[in-house]
Order: sequence, then structure tokens, then C-alpha cells
Amino acid sequence: MDDLKELLKGYEIGLIGEKSCRDYIKFKGHKFFQADTISISPTGNIYLWEAKHQEKYNAPPFDGHGLPIWQFNMRMEFYQLTKIRPILYILEKPTNDIYIQFFDVLYHGEKFITRTGKRIIFPIESFIKKT
Repeated sequence: MDDLKELLKGYEIGLIGEKSCRDYIKFKGHKFFQADTISISPTGNIYLWEAKHQEKYNAPPFDGHGLPIWQFNMRMEFYQLTKIRPILYILEKPTNDIYIQFFDVLYHGEKFITRTGKRIIFPIESFIKKT
């Protein structure tokens, strides 16, 4: 239990530093977002991953998965500036099915904005289901 407390204490200290950094760059006028993961493939390609652990959105108009619109737009802007392709990774509740797709592929496909206007949803068929 003491090991867990020490681990959490270190994590909390790290969060304070991250918040300080975000406050600073916001003050300086930067746009920013936190990447969930950045990877380098065995072939040397760099990817930015956005990970979600969520339930499937149910029709109408279709079953699917999505994320807040601002997150989608920021990652697409990052892609346009850097050419580093963002990937949406979904761990679906409660099935633990995994769905993956590049943001640019999702961008060019069918999409739906929820009633609240805050989330963008893509059809489940737009994703590659991993087993």
C-alpha cells in the first residue's frame, strides 16, 4: 500500500508540473492539446494516438464512436501542420472490443454531430475492428 501511495504522490506532482506548463503556454497564446500517445512504427512512421474508453453511440442515425468536436479539429489541424497522422483508438465498454481508424479517413467519411453540438460520431463501419 505504501508503494501505491508513493506512486500516486509522484503522479500528482507530475500533474502539477503539466498544469503549470499548460497555464504558461496558454498565457503565451498557444493553442494546445494533450496527446494520449505518440508512437514510432517499426518502419519509422510517427503517429499521434487519441484513446477513448467508451460505450458505443447507438442509432439514429447509426451506431458508432466519436469524440468531442474540438479534439477532432485540433488533431486534424496538427496533422495538416505536421503530416503526423492522428489515429482514433476506441476500447469499447463493456465489450472491450477495439476499434481503430486514422482521423483523415474518418474526416472524409460519413459523420454525425450530436444534438448538443459537442460530439462528432462516425459509423462503426468506418473503423477497423481489432481482435
